[in-house]
Amino acid sequence: MFGALLFSFIANNNLELFDIAETQHQFNARESDWGFTNFMPLSELYDPSRGYVMDDRCILEADVNVRKDLDYWAHDSKKETGCVGLKNQGATCYMNSLLQTLYHIPYFRKAVYHMPTTENDMPSGSIPLALQSLFYKLQYNDSSVSTKELTKSFGWDTYDSFMQHDVQELNRVLCEKLEDKMKVKVF
Repeated sequence: MFGALLFSFIANNNLELFDIAETQHQFNARESDWGFTNFMPLSELYDPSRGYVMDDRCILEADVNVRKDLDYWAHDSKKETGCVGLKNQGATCYMNSLLQTLYHIPYFRKAVYHMPTTENDMPSGSIPLALQSLFYKLQYNDSSVSTKELTKSFGWDTYDSFMQHDVQELNRVLCEKLEDKMKVKVF
């Protein structure tokens, strides 16, 4: 359950003077208690010049908003947005961002679909075929898509998928490899 909390001490002698503290928290079985450890020092609260406590009374206003948890497993991204995402293999979020950006460039996607591949190619051994397969799945799958075939075609193992790489370097290397595959060979 998600909660947004706003607490205010309001001065008794001037309702326009107040101190506010706010927070928000995703409550769960392990974190069911949340709040402020030090909202206001007692010396400030009892300071007569601030006007918070008068005649042994103070005004404390609490605004608590509770929102039901979203059921992320039931969320249908394809239905809601027309798009699906990519599964993270560990530390591949930078690569996923690049691939989704490239996928959404119509001319790039068309160029990838038109790259020559052979029927003997295996996606895990051919970057063009793995990228074609990935783009096809992004276009037609109803749920998130794995990038494992593509990372295998890069020659990466599981360890490489858990290493953060430079996205600009990945983009440069990927585009160079794709450009080489797109060149028409004249004999």
